[in-house]
Amino acid sequence: MKIVILTIGSRGDVQPYVALGAGLQRAGHRVVLATDNAFENLVANHGLEFSPLQGSFFNWLRAARANRHWLARDDWP
Repeated sequence: MKIVILTIGSRGDVQPYVALGAGLQRAGHRVVLATDNAFENLVANHGLEFSPLQGSFFNWLRAARANRHWLARDDWP
């Protein structure tokens, strides 16, 4: 079975999915991990197929930190 895992975040967010993918691959599945370009080597070094996501999570995070007002909105349901 071909399994695609999609994840964004820091290394601490991505690494558990790399471990999951490696386990699934050992069980005989074909695993593709789609994540930020920053983790291409991490994914490849564990023998998984890498698929880059468009854009950069880290660029988005930097922009979000610079514009924090969205974190404290009063009008959320």
